[in-house]
Amino acid sequence: MIGRGGRYKKWAVRLPESAPALPFLHTEADEHRVNDAIRTRVAFRRHNLAGDESPIGHAGVGTFGFDLVLCRNVLIYLDKTMLPAIVARLHASLAEGGWLITAASDPPLNELAPFDDPTDAESEDSGNRTSASQRPTEHDL
Repeated sequence: MIGRGGRYKKWAVRLPESAPALPFLHTEADEHRVNDAIRTRVAFRRHNLAGDESPIGHAGVGTFGFDLVLCRNVLIYLDKTMLPAIVARLHASLAEGGWLITAASDPPLNELAPFDDPTDAESEDSGNRTSASQRPTEHDL
């Protein structure tokens, strides 16, 4: 898996919006690789969203929650009656201030859990839009 190894083709970071990531990458042949100091702090986990258990406390995650959950183009395939429970578990699995990243095709989540929505509709392009939802920090509540 390219992501697990922290390797990305140069094409993946070609846009000006990628510039903030460049100090954390080094070039190897025709790809960029995430610096070891960061890559070793990242964990990839599989989880059955339809299951009853929260991923927190399982599979070596610990009890503090995730800083980032990537769930792009997944929720669109689930039964809409399951979404409230799944989104509640996703929200509960985030650390304070953690991010849940979904895709434009996924349903809006703000009505299903108390996420902050930091996206600005005017700045979104009509192509490959990502939706970001953030778990509020205690200070925000």
